[in-house]
Amino acid sequence: MGANGSGKSTPLKTLTGRLDIDAGDLALRRGLTMGVSEQEVPGNLLDLSLRDGLLDALPVAIRDSDAWKVDVVLSSLGFPYEFHERWIGKLSGGWQRLALIARARLPEPDLLLLDEPTNPLDLAKILHLERWLEDEMRDPLIMINHDREVLDRCTNRTMFLRDAVLHDFPGNYTRAPASG
Repeated sequence: MGANGSGKSTPLKTLTGRLDIDAGDLALRRGLTMGVSEQEVPGNLLDLSLRDGLLDALPVAIRDSDAWKVDVVLSSLGFPYEFHERWIGKLSGGWQRLALIARARLPEPDLLLLDEPTNPLDLAKILHLERWLEDEMRDPLIMINHDREVLDRCTNRTMFLRDAVLHDFPGNYTRAPASG
């Protein structure tokens, strides 16, 4: 949690190597894989079908054998079957965001990073995402979000960024002492 413009996305950019750190050290486990759900659809995906856009997230060596996972993750995130062949660029912003989350999760990373996943979602999609995070996600997750209800339902640890200092608390948003 943190105010708009406070740098909440900076730790994600640092973790993924898209931003160099000015001081200190970043130690990550060797071989750690991260799935990153961006806020915007990359241009190279806009003209791909939803199914092909997700297949593209799988390593080429396992793409054919693991193609069935695309249908499973799309179904688990509530995508109607008829959307599977629709171009990603033709989907609404909410469906695009869920597609990006599915792409990030599909290769089964060690750590899933979600940057403002609920921003473009309507209430029905937010509730579906919450259920998916509660029921399907067993792996570690770092989520930057303004939606306190989602944070309460889907997290067990809260970090606040205030005055460039990260404060870490066990428990969901409401249980964290800095939420008040």
